[in-house]
Amino acid sequence: MSGMQSIIELIEKKTSERTQAILRDAELIKEQRLREAREKAKEVEQSQVNKAKAQAKAELTRHEAAARLRAKQRLLTSKETVMAEALKSAKDTAFKVVGTKQYDQILTRLAIDAAQKLNATEMEIVLPEGQSSALTTTEISKAIKQATGVKTEVSVAKNTVRATGGVVVMTKDKKKWVDNTFEARLDRLHSELTDKIALALFAEKKA
Repeated sequence: MSGMQSIIELIEKKTSERTQAILRDAELIKEQRLREAREKAKEVEQSQVNKAKAQAKAELTRHEAAARLRAKQRLLTSKETVMAEALKSAKDTAFKVVGTKQYDQILTRLAIDAAQKLNATEMEIVLPEGQSSALTTTEISKAIKQATGVKTEVSVAKNTVRATGGVVVMTKDKKKWVDNTFEARLDRLHSELTDKIALALFAEKKA
């Protein structure tokens, strides 16, 4: 009987040891699964956080780009408005000299400018409609000769030109002419004036 009892006790011992081993293995597996689950949860959580951060950053970038575009458009509109006002002021200032003492000097300069381009010995000056000049053709001829070195015969045409100020100068045969009216010159100089005004108003100061 004692032999049988010993065998039973041995079996129970082995069984207990096996059971304990199985339980330990199960506990280890459980802990491993828990660690893996926690790590997975952290990965998912971090992924969600990263995704949220990326979305927020993208949204912020879009808002910043839209804000910069709106600011650029407002600045451009403001520049265009100021430039238009400055250009109009320049035109108004030019037109105000008509009829003043300066006007004859301006007409002389415009006639000389045209004469240099035409390079002719006989020319006609066409004044704007309803305007007259205190300058004589002799004075203009003398001024042109002093400026160009070419003796030029100048006469004032009977016909007129529709303009606010300035002159049209043409050769005697009317084959060539230079339109130096205020309107024509401002049209030709519009781009240059715009560039100068933009430079004066908006040029960035160098550090």
